[in-house]
Amino acid sequence: MLSFGASTKFWMLVATRCAQGVFNGNIGVAKTVIAETLPSAVAKQEKRRQSTDTASLLGGDSPGYGAIHESTSASQTNQPKITDGEAPVPFRGLLIPQVLKPLSVYSALAFVSSSIQVLLPLMYSTSIPVGGLGFDAYRIGIILSAFSLVNAFVQLFLFGKLIRRFGPRTLLVFTHCGYAIHIGIYPVLGFLMRRAGRVDGKIWTVMVVQLASRLTNGLGWGGWTSELSS
Repeated sequence: MLSFGASTKFWMLVATRCAQGVFNGNIGVAKTVIAETLPSAVAKQEKRRQSTDTASLLGGDSPGYGAIHESTSASQTNQPKITDGEAPVPFRGLLIPQVLKPLSVYSALAFVSSSIQVLLPLMYSTSIPVGGLGFDAYRIGIILSAFSLVNAFVQLFLFGKLIRRFGPRTLLVFTHCGYAIHIGIYPVLGFLMRRAGRVDGKIWTVMVVQLASRLTNGLGWGGWTSELSS
């Protein structure tokens, strides 16, 4: 991505963009590894937390409580496994709610997220007479770079706390509400811009609210992965 932005010739632009597409596949691999390791890690953390809470309530360790946890863990691990000799599941066998629901949520996230990525810089770069904000490329780059830094901080330091407190489904609902707010602000920006004729304090405030609503995008993707793995 840095090479793409620093390209000074067209062939460098094409080459770096192709490289982004090639190495973008590593993201899917990383998500799969995280999804596969997440349930066991969360289960161990939850088991330690519950054991600590129960022991403190009972005034010490409870052998019976530990036996219940061991029996529960054993029953979860002794699930039937698919062997190499079994026939693959037909395509119609995949058209079940357990598969269609996650795919529909994923499709909605991908569609709205891609739409927002296109609409935001388009709104910023469009001239004022036709309803845009009239920003130049430099100002757009500064705004989106600042947003990316804040977004990285939120995902890195707040996502884990939020998903442990509210759960993945709540984060998904929160994400779609953020999408609705983000898209609904576009006509508000156009109205304020036509009324003021320039970017004033009100427009900057609305822009901050719109960018803040976009922070839920990363929470939704993480919540979807966590919900799917659980």
